[in-house]
Amino acid sequence: MNEIISSSKNETVKRVARLKRSRGRRESGDVLLEGPNLFDAVNAAGIVPAIVLATPDDERTISACSRIDTVLQLVSDHVLAAMADAAHPRSPVVVVRQPLSAALSERHVVVMVDIADPGNAGTIIRTAAAFGWAVGYTPNTVDVWSPKTLRAGAGAHFATDLIAVDDLEHLASGAHTVVAAVAAGGERTVSASGPYALLVGSEAHGLTPTEIGHASVRMTIPMVGQMESLNASVAAGIAMFHLSG
Repeated sequence: MNEIISSSKNETVKRVARLKRSRGRRESGDVLLEGPNLFDAVNAAGIVPAIVLATPDDERTISACSRIDTVLQLVSDHVLAAMADAAHPRSPVVVVRQPLSAALSERHVVVMVDIADPGNAGTIIRTAAAFGWAVGYTPNTVDVWSPKTLRAGAGAHFATDLIAVDDLEHLASGAHTVVAAVAAGGERTVSASGPYALLVGSEAHGLTPTEIGHASVRMTIPMVGQMESLNASVAAGIAMFHLSG
């Protein structure tokens, strides 16, 4: 372990800070994780970080690094802040290789179709992991490995399968019963056999008619009152709970 880095102009610091941007992640193939919860999640998943950057008073992280084969670098508080994306980051900052997209298997999967908000995406991933579902995402969905999405996922990225879904038509031709979550006009109770592939559309527009056309079942969550629709992550959670029963 080297001396404490106290300059944000340090080359390692600048390289890590670039991972806050999608271009930096794409070019390097690395992902930036922030805080003890995500560090715990990768450890639990058996993923060895490329480097862990922690403040000198972060005894918990320093102790954990002594038990895994990783590089530990101490940094000052202001250097940690320069690398992190959060407004008030907590030590450590961790760099891992971005996991490859998993293969679609015969388990329930919720597919985020053009979900734009990282908070919604992370919450859907977290909820899916809690229910034992995999998570698919279409090309125009927000970067599932962005710092904001990772924070909202609270470690769930490493507790379930994340699957790049390029073609909904291909998905519909497989073993899954494709269920489209729609604001109105769908079934309240889905009785088709699983495994299910639940399509959840963008926050602004929902699923397009073409996307809905790939589904064999349309599902609508009944609501009392004047609201036209639910938040995408809330709707996804309710639908997953219903379909898991």
